[in-house]
Amino acid sequence: MDDDDILKIKFKSIRLFRIWFVLQRYSEFAFKPFITNMEATIHIIGRRNAVKK
Repeated sequence: MDDDDILKIKFKSIRLFRIWFVLQRYSEFAFKPFITNMEATIHIIGRRNAVKK
């Protein structure tokens, strides 16, 4: 996230993004990157319908 991103209304209006932006840039934290690592597993149940011509 950079300066242009945080000025966009969709990011500026969400508190989480403002906090994240500060954490990435606050000099007392020595500008260490704030890294988010996520993983998701989605199970899809059902069957696909055949297309008839």
